[in-house]
Amino acid sequence: MTVQEINGREITGQETTSRCNTRAQSRAGYSDSKSFFLCCPVKWIICALVTLWTPGLAIGQEKAGKQPADENAAMSAKEDANEKNRVQPGSSPLAQYVTLDETITDQTVTKIRNLSLKLQSDAIQEDRPAYLVIEVRPAASELLQAMRIAKDLTSSNLSRVKTVAWVPQTLTGSHVIVALGCKEIVIQPDAVIGDIGQGKSVELGERQSLLDIIDKRYNPKLSRGLVIGMLDPVSDIRVVTIDRGQDNLEQRVVTREDQQELVRTG
Repeated sequence: MTVQEINGREITGQETTSRCNTRAQSRAGYSDSKSFFLCCPVKWIICALVTLWTPGLAIGQEKAGKQPADENAAMSAKEDANEKNRVQPGSSPLAQYVTLDETITDQTVTKIRNLSLKLQSDAIQEDRPAYLVIEVRPAASELLQAMRIAKDLTSSNLSRVKTVAWVPQTLTGSHVIVALGCKEIVIQPDAVIGDIGQGKSVELGERQSLLDIIDKRYNPKLSRGLVIGMLDPVSDIRVVTIDRGQDNLEQRVVTREDQQELVRTG
């Protein structure tokens, strides 16, 4: 696992829809996800220049049109205006980039937990947004270890940290659970995510632990039915369209039982 600090870059959560092929090998369907970009500092620099330059123009125009009677008062007013409009260094987000491409050990869990809590603490103290980006790649790890990380990522102790999973290649197995524990998932267009049990059904106890996390709606793009499809390759998962009237159509990924309940309740 490698950790890279990326403070100083502008980080945005732009809601550009990516082709997110989140599907289980059973029949879990597809789900779009919000894209997450790490932008270079150029845009931030431009914004800073515009912010600093504009007040200068306004003050210059005022001075040319009307000379203040008290020169000291004019200088003080100019300094106050510049101070109010100055870009504060602390306004840029805090961020850390973690690569998870090896077997998850106790040390891995501890490192990610401590890193996340440090981001949370810094975000509160400096009143700045914070992001934790985890690049998740396939590796052989125990489901319980991946579950420990997912539970930490969805803890209320990280209320100020936005977690984002970046999946650059097809991802199956236990590391899928780590991605499902993040607030957002960004997937490379040709990649697929799912099949947590790698052809086998995940045991009921472990399955329920993950479904409990999903039920929190920490990531609103995920649904219980979608994740069940990832946990059980023989599950009957369906994509249904609900007509709410006035051209308001809603798509859901549900189990067969959920579909029957939707039909029964209208």
